[in-house]
Amino acid sequence: MKIVDVRSYVLECKLTDEQSFTWAQNRVDKRVTTIAEVYTDEGIVGLGEAFGFSPMAIKAVIDYSFKPLLLEENPIDTNRLWDKLYTVTRMEGQKGIAIQALSAIDIALWDIKGKFFNTQTANLLGGKYRDKVETYPTGLYRRDVPDQTQALVDEALGYLNDGYTAMKLKIGFGLQDDLQKIRSIRKAIGPDVRLMLDANCAYNASEAIWLAKRIEDCDIYWFEEPIPPEDIHGHLEFKRQVNIMLAAGESEFTRYGFRDLISQRAVDIIQPDTCGAGGYSEMMKIIALATTWNIRCIPHVWGSAVGLAANLQLQAAMPHYPTSLKPEESLIEFDRSPNPLREELVEEEFEMEGTKIIIPTKPGLGISLDRKALQEYMVA
Repeated sequence: MKIVDVRSYVLECKLTDEQSFTWAQNRVDKRVTTIAEVYTDEGIVGLGEAFGFSPMAIKAVIDYSFKPLLLEENPIDTNRLWDKLYTVTRMEGQKGIAIQALSAIDIALWDIKGKFFNTQTANLLGGKYRDKVETYPTGLYRRDVPDQTQALVDEALGYLNDGYTAMKLKIGFGLQDDLQKIRSIRKAIGPDVRLMLDANCAYNASEAIWLAKRIEDCDIYWFEEPIPPEDIHGHLEFKRQVNIMLAAGESEFTRYGFRDLISQRAVDIIQPDTCGAGGYSEMMKIIALATTWNIRCIPHVWGSAVGLAANLQLQAAMPHYPTSLKPEESLIEFDRSPNPLREELVEEEFEMEGTKIIIPTKPGLGISLDRKALQEYMVA
């Protein structure tokens, strides 16, 4: 089997004013992503997605750097092809856009593998630990409404009514403002629901520590990306002073980036993104590092239905560590913010059992692109 074509698509969907939302670094008034397809001479097509907010740049890497190197190659050789693409772009691509592009290609190759061997990708990643996975909603963004606190409380209560036992609040909008919103949400949802915080790198270590010390009584399950990823010493200082688990990693790339986070125990939970950190080939190496150091891995998930499907196959194959009779169950991030690319881009619907997603069992990622939706949202 040989690769005969590689295609990439930039997709964009504008949000209405009512749908738009804000996180600590930006306002989101449109959803964007980059999708890759790898075609073979046996008619098998693999599908992948790249996480990143520079889709045109990601597309350029796929089209002009990676495609010429993939033509005539055997798509089954995923490790060798990963090394080939990484090595060629090493000088300019150890992190960021090149790795995001490589992630989409790698996922597509593993999709081909699954279809070729007529099995779901999880079985090729080492076999399944689970057939369904518990979700936690990522929402609770800021919106342009008169009473933001009440809007957040109402949204949180909606998740509670839907049966969720964990949820994540976006912060990073000023220390006092964050403090007030956190306390309001905890009071509204009560003590039995896990509450996670995500500051999207909005604070330096001193500010993050100041805030964290004042919310330790709120029983925060984890504090995500309070500090920019470049500041490992800040992460270590946070861990020394704060009694809340520190989570980070969506802004990190490959086993090399996670090696330092893990070996220095700079975080309690790593959050690599399958569609950004290097695809399945690299995620399995990152997870192996995490298991070696007994650090929990809860991947970051964001994007379209393709990225969600890719992460579900990874979740199926994610090991428990450390193993025990009653291990801490795996969790998958479940974006609840408006996104037609999540709802319309594939032909299949993701099945739910309460607040758990059932992992697709069809070959490969278990999904098929909806070509009508692809054409509707494609801008390049």
